[in-house]
Amino acid sequence: MDINSQDQIDLYIRGYASFNHDVVLFDFGEVIAMKNYKENDKVRVVSGGSSCHTEYVGAGMLTAAVQGKGTDPPTPSVVLRTLRELSVNHVKGILVTVQATSTDLLNFGLAVERAENDDLHVALLGVSDDCRNNIYPRSGRRGLTGIVLVNKIAGALAVRNKSMTEIYSYCSKVNEHIISIGTNIKKMLISSRDCLYCDKCATDLDSGGRRKTSLKKLSIMDILDETVQHLLLEISSNKTLNLVSGESVVVLVNNLGALGQHEEYIFFRHSLKFLSGLELQVVRFYIGTYLHLKCDVDLTVTILKVFDKDLVDLLDDPCAATGWKPVFQRETISISENIIPGSLRKKCRLSPPVKGPKLQDRAANILQLCLQFACDALISCEKMLNKMDSEQGDGDTGTRLRVMAEVLNKRACNNKLNAVYPFTFFLSLSKLLEKSIGGTMGCLYSIIFEAAAKTFGQYSEEDNVQAEMWLKALENASLAIKKYGNVDIGDKTMYDPLEACAVLVRKNSANGQYIYAFETGVAKAEEVAQSTRQQGSKYPNPGAHAVGIWLRAVCEAVKLRCMD
Repeated sequence: MDINSQDQIDLYIRGYASFNHDVVLFDFGEVIAMKNYKENDKVRVVSGGSSCHTEYVGAGMLTAAVQGKGTDPPTPSVVLRTLRELSVNHVKGILVTVQATSTDLLNFGLAVERAENDDLHVALLGVSDDCRNNIYPRSGRRGLTGIVLVNKIAGALAVRNKSMTEIYSYCSKVNEHIISIGTNIKKMLISSRDCLYCDKCATDLDSGGRRKTSLKKLSIMDILDETVQHLLLEISSNKTLNLVSGESVVVLVNNLGALGQHEEYIFFRHSLKFLSGLELQVVRFYIGTYLHLKCDVDLTVTILKVFDKDLVDLLDDPCAATGWKPVFQRETISISENIIPGSLRKKCRLSPPVKGPKLQDRAANILQLCLQFACDALISCEKMLNKMDSEQGDGDTGTRLRVMAEVLNKRACNNKLNAVYPFTFFLSLSKLLEKSIGGTMGCLYSIIFEAAAKTFGQYSEEDNVQAEMWLKALENASLAIKKYGNVDIGDKTMYDPLEACAVLVRKNSANGQYIYAFETGVAKAEEVAQSTRQQGSKYPNPGAHAVGIWLRAVCEAVKLRCMD
C-alpha cells in the first residue's frame, strides 16, 4: 500500500486491520477481507455499507466488508473492485448482502449489475427488516440489525459448502421471517421525565422559595419494562411476521449505549416474560452491541421466526468474526433462573465451634473486661470521631463505631460470647460485626477479629494460653488489614497505629515484660494516629484515631486486673 492511498483510508479501518491479524486491508478503499480468502473455495459472502460490518469478517461469517467513509455508503467503484478481486480464480460465486436503505442498496446494486455484465457470479440480497417499513413509502424503507443474523446464517451455509443458489434461497427465507424495530430510549426518558419543581403540582416551598413536589426524576429502570412491552407488542403484532402461539423465535437486541450491562439482563428478563406470555418459545437470545447504525436509534430489537429446524444450528455454528457474540444457550430459554440447591444443608452458625487453647476463669474475665472498656470508650467518643470524619468524610465514623460497640456490649451482657476460648470469642465478634454492621467499617473489624481467631485456632486445646499468642494475634490482625485493605505504612489509615503498636510490643517484649511492652506500644499507636492528619486537615484520620482509643482502653483494663 503506498503512502498516499494509505493516508486516505479511514483510521478506524486501518487500526482494525492492525488489531486483527486474521484480516487484511485492500489498498483501494475501506475494504477488510479475510487474510486467507484466496484459499477459500466456497461461496464468498460480502456485506457493508454506511453501517459498519468490519468486525464480522472472519471464518463462518463474512469474506469481506466494504465500508464507506464516515456515515456515507461506499462508492459503486470500490464495491465493484472488491467483487472483482474476490472473483479472481474463484467460480463458486459471491453473495452480497446489504441493508435496504436507499443509498446503500443503490450503490451496491449498481456495482452488482456491473459485475454481472463482467460475467462475475454474484447475487444481491437486500435486507429490509424494519417493522415500520409498511408506513414508509417503498423508497424510504430501511434495514436495521436483522442483517447480522442473515450474514451469520449465510456464512455458516457457505462453510457447509452449500451452493450460491442454496444460500441465496435460504437467506431470502430468513429475510421474509425477520423483523426489527428501533427506538431511542434516552430521548424517550427525557421526554417522559417528571420535573422536580412544578407550579401546577406543587405542595410546598423549598429553602430557596421554589415550589417543589415529591416527584423524582425517572431513570431508565423506571421505563424499561414499559419500553420492552411497547417494542415487542409492535413487533409481535406485525402481520408480516404473523407469529402464533407455540412458535419458536430468535431474539437479537442491539444495544447502542442505551443500556448498561446490568440493565441488559433486566431487559432480557422483561423480554422473556413478555414473549412467554404470548406462548412463544425463545430458543436463542443475543444482547449486546452488534451493529452501529447511522439512524437515530440507541437500541434495536430483532425477532427471527424459526421456520426451519436447521436455522438454530446455523446460528450456533463456529464463527471467528470478532463482532459475533455467541451465547451459552443449548435449549429453549425459560423464565426460571436455573437455580439448583446447594450441597451444604447446614446454615452458618453465629456462634462458632469451640477450638484452640482454653483460658482460666480469671483470664476469661479480663478478656471480657477488655471488650467492655473498648466498647465504652468508643461510645463515649462518638461525637468527637464524627467531627473528625466530617472534615473529609460522611461524618458518621463515630456513629458507626458506637453502633458496633453497642452490638458487642449487648451480646456480652447476655452471656452470648464464649470468652473461655479466644478462637471462639474472636470469631464470634467477627461474625457479629459482619451481620449487624456491614459496610467497610464492619468488614475491616471483622477481618481484624478473624485474623486474631485464626492465630489461636492454630494451637491445640492442650496448649496453655501464653502472652506470645496475644502478641502474635495482634501482629496477624495488622498484617490482615495491610493485605486486604491494600494499605501500607504512611498511607494514613487505621493500619498505621495498629502496625506501630505491634512492632513496638514485639521489640520491648524480649525480656518477657509484656504488659510494659503493650503499654509502650499503645502510646506509640496514639502518637502515630495523630500523625495521620492529611495536609490541610485539622484532624487526624478518624479510623486511625479510633484504633488508639480502643487500644488505650484495652491497655487500661489489662493493667487494672493484671497489676492489682
